[in-house]
Amino acid sequence: MARPAEHDILFEPVQVGPKRLRNRFYKAAHGTRFGVERPRRQASFRGMAAEGGWAAVHTDLCSIHPESDNTPNAVCRLWDEEDVRSLSLMCDAVHEHGALAGVELWYGWAHARNLETRVAARGVSQIPSDLAWTQSCYAVDRDEIRELRGFYAAAARRAVSAGFDIATVYAAHGHAITQQFLKPHYNRRTDEYGGFEYGGSLANRARFLRETVEEVREAIGDRCAVAVRLCLDSLRPRGIDVDDAAEVVELLDGLVDLWDFTVGSVVAPVGRGHAVLALCRRAL
Repeated sequence: MARPAEHDILFEPVQVGPKRLRNRFYKAAHGTRFGVERPRRQASFRGMAAEGGWAAVHTDLCSIHPESDNTPNAVCRLWDEEDVRSLSLMCDAVHEHGALAGVELWYGWAHARNLETRVAARGVSQIPSDLAWTQSCYAVDRDEIRELRGFYAAAARRAVSAGFDIATVYAAHGHAITQQFLKPHYNRRTDEYGGFEYGGSLANRARFLRETVEEVREAIGDRCAVAVRLCLDSLRPRGIDVDDAAEVVELLDGLVDLWDFTVGSVVAPVGRGHAVLALCRRAL
């Protein structure tokens, strides 16, 4: 049976930075609990998706540093060369079927329980997790913010070594420190990274994300595409603020090869799909 002509565009290739998607079917990150502890299972599962026709296949959450340890939940990580070897099996399996391999870079602040590493988690402000209720964090100073950006850059370099084609900076679902900087509820800072009180500067709150994306891009050059996964409807504690999301896109768009928009959060009421439609209308 011939497919309807209006669907032809889904099967056309598209350029994403230095990489080329063979079609428009893009498999975003999702959890499997395979992590790096089950490298062959991880490779087989992601390779199966590539064999099925997806143009890009992502990992699940990928921790960038031992300070973002999600034990007992198994997630991917890029802490060292052993993790590089583990995830390279996935990249090989995905490439074997002509797809691009993507990795979702994650630093979980107080949401990361760190039960294995026992390392204190850094946060934007000293506000406890509303997902892991017994967990807290401490507020970073400027030097530690610089270190955090370095963690992302180092993990991105390891991602390239493993064979990944897309490095996605995760800023969604209330689960990443990049998004915590964006949200006034968590960002109580009064410095150039802050947006204290709800009328605070979004440009200040977006500064960490922008600088992180800049460092990731500088670290990997043209060897890998750079994406950002951004949650559209949870930049404010309640309701949908598409204007904020649109402004973040405007602030970073020149640095980003691909935007991966999502709605909803692990720590707030589920968002509404019309946030995506509203932002798309603004773009048009």
